[in-house]
Parts: sequence; structure tokens; C-alpha cells
Amino acid sequence: MKLKEHFSNVKPSATLAMNQKVLRMWSKGKNVFHLGFGESRFPVHPNLVQELTVHATKQSYLSSLGINELREKISVFFQENYGFNVVDPDSIIIGIGSKSLLHTILSILDGPVLLSVPCWVSYSSIAKLTNHPVYRFYLDDKRSYKVNLDALFDCADQAQNDTGKPPILILNSPNNPTGRMLSKNEIKDIADGARKRNMVVLSDEIYGLITHGDNSHDSIRTLYPEGTFIFNGISKHLSLGGWRFGFSLIPDNAGQDLVNACDTIISNIWSCVPAPIQHAVMRAFQPDDELTSYIITCTRMHDIRTRYLYDHLTDLNIPCPEPQGAFYLYPNLGDKKQILDKINITTGIELAEFLLEKYELATLPGEAFGDNAENLSLRLATSYLDMEDDAKAKEILRAYQKDPISVNFIQKHHPRTQEAANRFGQFMNDIVSG
Repeated sequence: MKLKEHFSNVKPSATLAMNQKVLRMWSKGKNVFHLGFGESRFPVHPNLVQELTVHATKQSYLSSLGINELREKISVFFQENYGFNVVDPDSIIIGIGSKSLLHTILSILDGPVLLSVPCWVSYSSIAKLTNHPVYRFYLDDKRSYKVNLDALFDCADQAQNDTGKPPILILNSPNNPTGRMLSKNEIKDIADGARKRNMVVLSDEIYGLITHGDNSHDSIRTLYPEGTFIFNGISKHLSLGGWRFGFSLIPDNAGQDLVNACDTIISNIWSCVPAPIQHAVMRAFQPDDELTSYIITCTRMHDIRTRYLYDHLTDLNIPCPEPQGAFYLYPNLGDKKQILDKINITTGIELAEFLLEKYELATLPGEAFGDNAENLSLRLATSYLDMEDDAKAKEILRAYQKDPISVNFIQKHHPRTQEAANRFGQFMNDIVSG
């Protein structure tokens, strides 16, 4: 049986593969500190549980693009939370998670795809599955992985010269894997350059409501609405990854042909997002003080937990960009290359395997995110530790609600997070003294 050629260079999601590996190790009684999977683990809010229960009997097919009332609520959500001007509900498309929508849009659009190094694992796979040539530009690892504008636009110009087509840029802020956010100035410069080149921007803003401290999320759509697609969902800020609900906003004046093309793909592949889910999540997009407070609470807990591990890595002299949003860290051990060479660790993959086998720390290597092997980078997700099952997740939530002081929250209720930090310290001590 012969497979299409472009499948030969596409692999299963590295994040999902790591999660399955850890789950198998846990089932065999092994102690693994799970830093390899970015699933927000907080409990489903009771209001949403109730909504899903109420609508469990909804069994009919729905519109492929989504329930009109739901799309209207999401349009208001965009205006209130992302600072967009009036959003036409007909420009909103509902999907089985944001991945399906990214695949749908890239199945329709023509042109080379521009990806940063590093970037989320699935972008390149989806681009390849939809048969787009991929061009890479490097983020500035000397400046906390800021966008290097010269590198970006040189890459864009090269892609357009090679293909004769305007490129498609995929952006992600807050960023997975680095935890960094695009500044207003960066967004303006990117929007100006994109408009000049007639580029399309696919902006993944799924972590937009998970920002740390005084940081606030800014969307490139506010400056480039005619060329920007927005991708979002409920998996991160509401901890509903398994519900598989995503939504996309197409550019202003994109035209009915694009909407019709999306309808054609969706109606022929997954028909519609399950009816109970669509009806239930309407609650997430209407005024609800309890849900709003819950999102803020969960965001604060992500911040505290991520900051704790970041501070520990910094104390160990491990370079790592300061997290500004989401729940990721991206340490780099390239400056320890000579020391690691002595124990036969020369790539990020070898480093991740070593940490798992000797220190029971499950991480992902930078190579999974397109990074160079010799950079010895790792992506750490802080969302699973001490919340390995639903009961523990509920305990963590109750503990924070009773005592939200950061130091107490970590010291009293995060033994595995503290132990994971200690094991990174043990690793560093071992390689330096060894």
C-alpha cells in the first residue's frame, strides 16, 4: 500500500506521544515528574458541568460552521477580551479544537508557510499535511526569543521569491514553547511588514487569557484586521482540552468564498462539533462573574507554579526566557555543552532521555519544536505537577482558595513541584562535579 509522499516527513504529535509514554510509565508504578505535556489540569467549573448535563440529550446535527447564537456570543467575547472592533458572527467558524481549524484554513490557502524556530510542534506537521512548503526563521535566543524582524522578513522575501506567492505567517502569543509574549511594538512592526508584502497571518491566541503579572495580551488583528486569522479555544483558560472545542475568526472582508470553502471541508469531514458541547460552551461566552473569577484564579495559579520553577532554574544558572504567559519554560543548556559532552549528551533529545532515565523528569527536547539539536534546549510544561489526577487538581484549587499567598501555596501543597526543582538541582550538581 503506497502512501502519499508528503506523509513521509510527518510524525505524530510529540507532546501527545510524551503524554502517552508517561501514562504508561505511571501505570507500571514508575515515579515520573510530568513536565512534558501542556494540559491545563484545573477542574471543570461546575457551571459548565451543569450546562453539559442539561444538554446531554442534544443529538441532532448542527450547522457545520456552528450554532448562530454561539457565534454571536463569541463575537462579543472577542470584542470584550481581545479589544477587537465589531466582529461579524458570520466571520466566526467553530471546529473540533483549534488544530482542525488551522488544518482547514491551510487546506484552503495557497502559499509558503513561515514558522519561527522554535514553535509549537503541530504547526509544521499541519503545514506539511496540507502540502505547503515551510520556511523557518530564528527567534533571537540572546534576547529572550524576541522576533528578529530582519530574519522574519528576509525569510518572507526568500519564500516569495522561491514560490512567487505571498507567504503565510503563523504567530503564537503567548508562546508555546517559550512562554514569551509579543510586545505592542513587535506587533506593529510585524503588521507593517506583513501588509507591505500582502502576507496572511494565522495568529494562534489560545493562551491569550493566561498572562502573568502585569503582562497583557495584544493581538495583531487590531493592527492588521484585513490579513489576520485568529485561532482560539477553551482548552487552556478553562482547562477543557478534552472537550475539543475551537473557534476561528477570519479576516475582515475575506469574502463569502472563503467561508463557503470552510463549510465544504467541515461538512464533508466532521459534519459539526458535537451538539452537547456547542450548547454547553455557550455559557463560557456569556457574562458570568463566577467563570470570570475562576479564569483569573486559574491564571494566577499557573503564574505562581511556573514562576517557582523559573526562579529555581535561574538560581541554577540555567538560561531561560522569563515566562510572561501560558505555562511553559524553555531552558537552554547550550552553554554547558563541554560538560555534557563528557557524558555523551550532544543533543536535546539525548538530554531529555537522560533526564527521564536518571532523574525521572519527563521533558520535551527543543528538536520537537524545530530547534537545533546542539542548542540543548528543553520545553517544560508546569501544568501537570501535583495535579496528576482529578482529585489532586481539586485539592490544589481548594488550597489556593483558602490561602492564595504564593510561598504558602507552593511550600504546603506542591511537593512534586519542589522535588522536580530539586532534581534539576541534583542534575546540575552531578554534571558540574562529575
